[in-house]
Amino acid sequence: MHLTQSVVRQQTIMVLGISHHQSNVDARAHLAWSLAEQRRYLKEIQQLNGVYECALLVTCNRCECVLLVSATDEILAWWQAKLGMLYQQSYCYTDLKAFRHVVKTCCGLDAKIIGEPQILGQMKRAYVFAKEEGVCKAYLSMFFDHIMHHARQIRQSAALGEHVVSLAMLCYQAIASYHNHKRPLHIVCVGAGKVIQAQVRLLTDKLNARFSLMCRNVAAQSAFSSVYDMDVYDIKDKTVLCEPVDVLISATSSQQVLITQHDLRHQQACLCLDLAVPRDIAVDVGVLSGCELVHMDDLQIQLSANKTKRAEAVQKAHGLVAEAAIKFFGTWQERLGGCVLRGFRHEVRTGCERVLQNAEFYHASGVDNGDLMGCVQRDLVELLCGCFASYGIPSELWPSLNQVDLSDVDKTVPVERYVYKLSQRLLHKPTCWLRKSLHVSTAVVEDEVAYSG
Repeated sequence: MHLTQSVVRQQTIMVLGISHHQSNVDARAHLAWSLAEQRRYLKEIQQLNGVYECALLVTCNRCECVLLVSATDEILAWWQAKLGMLYQQSYCYTDLKAFRHVVKTCCGLDAKIIGEPQILGQMKRAYVFAKEEGVCKAYLSMFFDHIMHHARQIRQSAALGEHVVSLAMLCYQAIASYHNHKRPLHIVCVGAGKVIQAQVRLLTDKLNARFSLMCRNVAAQSAFSSVYDMDVYDIKDKTVLCEPVDVLISATSSQQVLITQHDLRHQQACLCLDLAVPRDIAVDVGVLSGCELVHMDDLQIQLSANKTKRAEAVQKAHGLVAEAAIKFFGTWQERLGGCVLRGFRHEVRTGCERVLQNAEFYHASGVDNGDLMGCVQRDLVELLCGCFASYGIPSELWPSLNQVDLSDVDKTVPVERYVYKLSQRLLHKPTCWLRKSLHVSTAVVEDEVAYSG
């Protein structure tokens, strides 16, 4: 469905989602949609009644759908069908709450690791992907541009990134707790994406370790492996797992389990860190006597350093998010209202031009001037009534010729002038109502400000 100005007035931002707060890793694995699935679902969503623009954010910790909607029945039914039993655990935000949630998410305040910066990049990629697929257009583009602008400002103002505990640091803590001796460790990494690269960079500085890498494209990782002097294996080749392995770290986008109990049956004192959703390492690996399996959801922040500063930064960021959301929501409503009024006036102008074209046809058909003005009146009223209906303007404000004083309108003037004069008379009350209805949302913002205060 394509966005038209005639229904913009009824539209609002809506967010449907489920995250690590409501579901565990195995539940979220069902929603770890591939790019092909996301592309198909975006097309499905845009075809639903009442949905005009959309974007999908799919990460390890959440699956969210950001929408511009005028009706919710079909999208809620679609969301329920996709989530199944998880539907009751999901959330739905609209209007100001939706704005606040997305800003909060982009700042990293809703993340598993509070303040982590990766979510901002993930949100941008989701936005760009939706634009490329043609389902994120003018309004959601404006929405995401402002959201990311505010998120960057908030992170900088609150110094949120200065005291964040990274996923790599949590993994280091887990390794240090499990292997508390000084001997060199053999660490095997599965995957070569940004998560694994961050792990290798930090662990190289903090541990006396030798690294091996398992990946899909061995040749493509020659530069990365040479920097850290790693042996590289094809991900299908489990030869490296036949050697003693102290730590196994896996983070891929695979939809299938890559490491099974059989692969690690000979290991002793091996810590397995699974950072993937869906899981890369089979759950039954944890029952092996020589292995301990820890998933990303199980990692706990244990650092005490800068704890107070982190708490202060988070508290300040929450306050800035509330302020930014209220300010942004007001600006959004004003801009959306301005777009509606411009669209309304454009439709009226286009309609008047059509009426004038009809007048030329009537004149060419031999209709005299008096009858011509009557035809013009009829066509203009019919056109305006259809326009007003599409904007939801109450029918009692619709034009009726028997209620409009036309005594001072000279029917001998050129038809263009007559159409202009008549349209101005008929548009006055409907335009006033539309302008007033578009500013009703200001009260919502003011109430939210008072509530927050």
